[in-house]
Amino acid sequence: MCQPDYSLWLAEWHLNGNNSSYAEGDVVPFRLAIEGLTAGSHTIHINYDFTAGATRRTTFSRRIMPPRWKQKQHFDSWPAPYTPSTMLNSVFSNTGKPANMTLLQALSFKGGSTIDGAKSILLRAAVAALLNSASPNVDYPLTTVEVISKVDAALATNDRSAILMLASQLDAFNNLGCPLN
Repeated sequence: MCQPDYSLWLAEWHLNGNNSSYAEGDVVPFRLAIEGLTAGSHTIHINYDFTAGATRRTTFSRRIMPPRWKQKQHFDSWPAPYTPSTMLNSVFSNTGKPANMTLLQALSFKGGSTIDGAKSILLRAAVAALLNSASPNVDYPLTTVEVISKVDAALATNDRSAILMLASQLDAFNNLGCPLN
C-alpha cells in the first residue's frame, strides 16, 4: 500500500464558484511539468479535497502512476483472477466486442465518434480501472465490484455522453495510485 510522504508539497489549488466553472461531480484535470530531475525514484503528491455542497467528504493523497498494465514486463503485476488473456466479455457486459477479445487487447482500443467508439474508450479505461481496483498495491477510489457495475450500467445505456463521462472519470482515477514493479 502506498504511504503518503508529506515532505514535498508542490501546490494547493482551490476550485470554487469564484475561480472555476467545474460543477460538482466533474473530473478536474491537472497538468504538472517537472524539469531537471536526476535519475532515481521521485514521488509527487497531489491532494484532493472532495466536497458535496459545503460538506467535506474525504481528503487523500496519491502518487502518479503511468499506464503500465499493457507492458509485458508488468504482466506479473496483474491481480488475480485477471490475466492478459482473460476474456473481456467474461468481466463486462454489453461490450459490443467479439467474444475472443482479451483484457490486454482492450487496453489498446482506439476511440471514435460513434457509440462503438465511445464504448472502446470506456472499455480501455475500464480495464485499467478493473486492474487498479483489484490490485492490493494500488489505493483506488472504487472497488472492483463498483467498477464492473458502473461500466456495465454505462454500456447498457448506449448513450455516448454517459459512456464518455464514465470513461473520463475512470481515466482520471487511473492516473492515481502507486507505481508497479
